[in-house]
Amino acid sequence: MKRHGALPRGIRGGSIAALAATLLFAAGCGGGGSDGGGSTDQSLKVSSLGYCSEIPLWWAKDKGLFADHGLDVELVEAGGGGSTTIAAAVGGSVDVAFTAPGEVIQAIQGGTPLTWIATAYGFPTDEKAATSGAMVKEDSDVERFSDLEGKTVALTAVGGVSEATVAGAIRADGGDPSSVKWVALPGGQLLQAVLSGKVDVAQTPLPVESMEGLRNIGSPHTLVTGGVSMPFAGYAQTTDFYESHQEQSEAFFDALTEAGEQLNDPANAEEMYDVMSSHCGQTVEALKQTPMNPIMADVNMPGLEKYVDILVEGSVVQEDTLPDLTVMVAPFAQSGS
Repeated sequence: MKRHGALPRGIRGGSIAALAATLLFAAGCGGGGSDGGGSTDQSLKVSSLGYCSEIPLWWAKDKGLFADHGLDVELVEAGGGGSTTIAAAVGGSVDVAFTAPGEVIQAIQGGTPLTWIATAYGFPTDEKAATSGAMVKEDSDVERFSDLEGKTVALTAVGGVSEATVAGAIRADGGDPSSVKWVALPGGQLLQAVLSGKVDVAQTPLPVESMEGLRNIGSPHTLVTGGVSMPFAGYAQTTDFYESHQEQSEAFFDALTEAGEQLNDPANAEEMYDVMSSHCGQTVEALKQTPMNPIMADVNMPGLEKYVDILVEGSVVQEDTLPDLTVMVAPFAQSGS
C-alpha cells in the first residue's frame, strides 16, 4: 500500500490528540526548534534516551566523525520516550530528536511538521539475530503466531507499536488477531505471568534471564519484516529547523552513515562494545550476549511503507491523514525507492 498521499488534514484518535496537546504546549514554551535561519551554525543538540542501541550516535561523537563533518554535536539526555524528545525539539531545547517513525507520523497528523533525517537502527530480518521473542510455557499448545487467535498476550503497553507488531506477526502467519486479548504488564512481570498461566504468551526483549519452563515461538519483529529492511528508530527535526539547516542535517546523516560502516566491520567489534558499555551502563560481557538491531542510517522506503501498513492495521496511526513519506524523509536519507 503506497503512502505518498495528502498532507495532514487534522487530528484523529486519542493518542494523536494527546501527543498534539504536548507538542502545542512545547511550541508555546520555546522557539519551535529553529534559530531563524542560522544555517552557518555548526552546533547540533541531539537527544539521547541512553539505549545501548544508540551506538551509532556515540561512536560518531567519540570517534570524531561529527567533527570530521564540520559539526559540533552535544548529546542531551532525555527521559520518557520518542514523543518526549519530539516535544523537546518543538520547544527548542534540542535540535534533533531520537524517536521512532510511528511517533513522527503521529506528531505530523497532530499538526506538527517534522522531517526524518537519519535512521539509527532497523528491525532484524534474520531470526538468528532477533532482538525480541514471544515466550510461552514449555508445554503450551501454541507453536506459531497464528496459534495466538483467542489467546491472551502480555506486553508492556497495549494499543501501541508493540501490539501492532505482534498483531502484524499473527496476520503474516495467516492468523486473525481480532480475537486476541491484550494485557499490559510491567516488564519484570511478563515471564512470571506466562509461567503462572495468567497469560498465554509474553512479548519480551532477548535474551531473557532464564528459559526454564519457557519456549520462544519466534520474534514478531522479524516475522513482520518479511525479509524487508524497515526502520525501527532514528532522528527527526522540526521541518522549520531542517529547512534552515539542511547542510548540517545532511552532514549529521553522513557522519552516522560512516559510523555504521565502521560498526558493521567485525574488526571494530571489541571497541564497539567498549563504547556501548561506557554510555549505556551494561557490561561488555552482557552486551556480547545481547542481539543487536541492524545498524543503518538510510531509510529503505519500501520498508518504511511496509512499517506504516503495520501501524495503520494496528490503529497506531490514521490512514486518512498519512503524510507523504517522500516528503517526511529527507531526500539524502532515502534509499530503495
